[in-house]
Amino acid sequence: METAKYTPSEKIGSRFAETLGHLRPGQMVRAIILLRPSNPPGVVARRGSAHQRRLAVEAARRASEPGLREIDKILERHKGTCLAAHGDVLGSIPVETTPAGISALTSSEHVKAILEDQPISSLSLPR
Repeated sequence: METAKYTPSEKIGSRFAETLGHLRPGQMVRAIILLRPSNPPGVVARRGSAHQRRLAVEAARRASEPGLREIDKILERHKGTCLAAHGDVLGSIPVETTPAGISALTSSEHVKAILEDQPISSLSLPR
């Protein structure tokens, strides 16, 4: 079976592109989408109050909403889904879709970057 060729772009790194190239067309893959906010929220002082921090989080979520609607449409066309109701404070959201879905997401102006969702494990350091 021949696999598709995925080339690295400014939104997908070379290692993730290589991984995508080894997947079957209908195989699902998890990724983290870094969103480009439509109206970037203002910067909160480092030691802002709890209320200021809550407002900043809400502003970040609102700024990513227009992009999420477009991402949902792209994922729907490629049998994919968002794995969270909204973007997080850092402007990222986990998704699951096909390799073609990942490729389609790169064309969205609301997508800053796409990272492979990889498990995190603890490191055991020598004592």
